[in-house]
Formats: sequence, structure tokens, C-alpha cells
Amino acid sequence: MGEDNQLNQMINRLQGKGRSLWQKKEIKRALKNLPDSVGQLDYLDLDQMVSFLVPIAVSALEAEEEIDLKVADFPKLPYFFLGWTKYVKRGLIGRAELFPISAK
Repeated sequence: MGEDNQLNQMINRLQGKGRSLWQKKEIKRALKNLPDSVGQLDYLDLDQMVSFLVPIAVSALEAEEEIDLKVADFPKLPYFFLGWTKYVKRGLIGRAELFPISAK
């Protein structure tokens, strides 16, 4: 999800160019508690997701006369979501947690 340049940045970072998501200290801390044999890992930066969705919501609601929302009306969410899924004998189990993002 996002612009073409963001996809290019992601690919470049996977190839070892630039700052990797996996090198961030809060990600490293969160990954320490993963169980063995995780089959899937999910990451979502809530602040980036909200900053992507808020302008869309505000734009969609502009035609509504009773609702007067602005981008500034939405809070900052300095958290990331990390979830995992593990395959087990009779299916799968998973867990997701919210973690704070360190100040930059």
C-alpha cells in the first residue's frame, strides 16, 4: 500500500541498502519474544496507517454538512503492531501485540 517510491524503498532496504526495519531497537526487542517455528510475521506502523487513511476519510466526509473533520482532529499513534502465526498439529495459533515506537 502506498506510492511507487515507497515500494522501491522497501525493495532497496530488503537488499541491504538504507536503514532496515529489522535494525530498529524497538523491533529487535519485540522479536525477542517470538516462539520457535513462526510461519508468518505481520508488521504495521499505526501512525503511518492513520496518516494514510485520515486524508481519505476527511475527503470522503467533506460533502457531509454535519461533520466538520480536519486532519488535526486525529491523534498521533506512535505504536506498531507485530503479529505472528505458527502452524501446529491441528491448525494454527497466533498472537498480536502493540508496541511503542521510540522517539526519533
